Amino acid sequence: AYNALPSRFRAAVVKLSADNASPQPANWYFLARNSNARNALFSVTVSRGQVTDQRPSLDVRSMFNNPTPIDFGRVRVDSGEVWRIADAFAKRRGRILGSLSLVLSQNGKEAAPVWEAWCYDPSVRYFGDLRILATNGEVIAEN
Repeated sequence: AYNALPSRFRAAVVKLSADNASPQPANWYFLARNSNARNALFSVTVSRGQVTDQRPSLDVRSMFNNPTPIDFGRVRVDSGEVWRIADAFAKRRGRILGSLSLVLSQNGKEAAPVWEAWCYDPSVRYFGDLRILATNGEVIAEN
């Protein structure tokens, strides 16, 4: 999905998210600064490798918090690997993983990018969540 982003957004993605990943979602949602528009925040949707929507963001919290762009060069764990980690987590809890909601973000320039994954069973009932380092797949928190 990242490769489908127009170049004006690639250097300043501050959040990547998806719902209903099983393991791959139909849509990826990027929140990124637009280098061609005074770094204004834009929401960009990528569906099946194609940009399907791009518009100025209405995410007021992100506008004022000045979030850190994700260093994609450090991301070594993709959503498929997050699925495998979450599936093992589900099995340890005696559950079946049906889908994930995902967010990739980075909290500070020197911080590691982190995946947050909310786990749902096949009936779409939430049963737990994970925080996973996108650099190496280490689980840093689970609930």
